[in-house]
Amino acid sequence: MTPLKERLADTLYALCVALCSACATAPKHIDVSVNVAPDTVRLLETADGVILRADAVVSNGESYPVYIVGCGPAAERQIGESWKEVFSPVCATSGNRLAEPKSAMTVSVMLYGFTKPGLAPRLDPLAQPGLYRFVFQVSQAGREDGPTEPQKSFRLVSRTFMVTR
Repeated sequence: MTPLKERLADTLYALCVALCSACATAPKHIDVSVNVAPDTVRLLETADGVILRADAVVSNGESYPVYIVGCGPAAERQIGESWKEVFSPVCATSGNRLAEPKSAMTVSVMLYGFTKPGLAPRLDPLAQPGLYRFVFQVSQAGREDGPTEPQKSFRLVSRTFMVTR
């Protein structure tokens, strides 16, 4: 890759990170949470790359439904004092799911990182064993106790889990 293309790619990546960082986190008053089962997950190595696979249990304690937006969560790894996205969801169609009020649902998560040339998404070199969390995009579907406000999207972060080889 030429230096100009590398600089453009770095700029585009920085812009994407900045935009994602601007996403709101879950409001403190909302009763929606994510647990990962099991709490220790093995990275599965294949001939083409690595797979991170786990179940995420989304619990909606609210009196109104919420939407899990997109085809799945990203996976972030703790590096030092900060979190870095090392696996991104990829899908061909929207996979929005409805989490009904006062219920829990299991979302099977399978994220790929490819090392074989020509396949995407590429494996992030930082996708190593360590402390991880899933980050979902969630949208409130509206409250029962009044007029529906415009849907607000926010990041819903799971409890942490360990990833091993």
